[in-house]
Amino acid sequence: MTPAQRNAEAVQGFIQSQVVLTIPGQQSICLPPVVGRSLAGGIATLVRTEFPHASISIQGRCRDSLAGLDDALRMSDEVHTTFVECQRQLRPGAALVEHFKAAAQVGGAQ
Repeated sequence: MTPAQRNAEAVQGFIQSQVVLTIPGQQSICLPPVVGRSLAGGIATLVRTEFPHASISIQGRCRDSLAGLDDALRMSDEVHTTFVECQRQLRPGAALVEHFKAAAQVGGAQ
C-alpha cells in the first residue's frame, strides 16, 4: 500500500455534531445530530440570542467510516430545513427550541 492510499483510508469518515440545550427552568433538549459543525454552531448562536443564560454545548463525534452517512445527511437536511423555517419567525431561537421540544415529546426529531 502506498502512502497516498494509507492517507486516503485514514480520512474516510465524517463528523457528527449534536447540540444539547439546558435552559433554566426547563428540561435539557438534545437536538438530532447533524453532519459537520457549521449547522450546529448556527443553531447554538440562534438559541443563545434568546436564551442568554442557557447552557449550550456541541458534542462532536468522529465516525471512522462512511457507514450511515446517507441517513445522517438526511437528518441534517431535516434539521437545516427546520432551522431556516424558524429563522423566519419573530423569535427564531424560541421557535427552534419549541419545535424540537414538541418533536421529542412525540418521539421523533422532525
